[in-house]
Amino acid sequence: MKAILFIIVFVLTFGITSHLSGHYEGHKKEEGLYFIVGEYSVHIHHYVWSGLLLISSLSLGIYNPILLGALSGITAHG
Repeated sequence: MKAILFIIVFVLTFGITSHLSGHYEGHKKEEGLYFIVGEYSVHIHHYVWSGLLLISSLSLGIYNPILLGALSGITAHG
């Protein structure tokens, strides 16, 4: 049952991420995750932060199929 839940959440999250993310470079730039470092604006792509969260949750022993499915779907979209 956990595997089925993981797959459903993965597919849904992948689809939602595909719909919400930019379709080409510079598209939807204002909605990204940006940090101001000095005079520079640093963008962290959705697949980078979701991949880091995925690795962190697995390292901490968090094996929730909904969380892992969502983070995997976002990461795979990248």
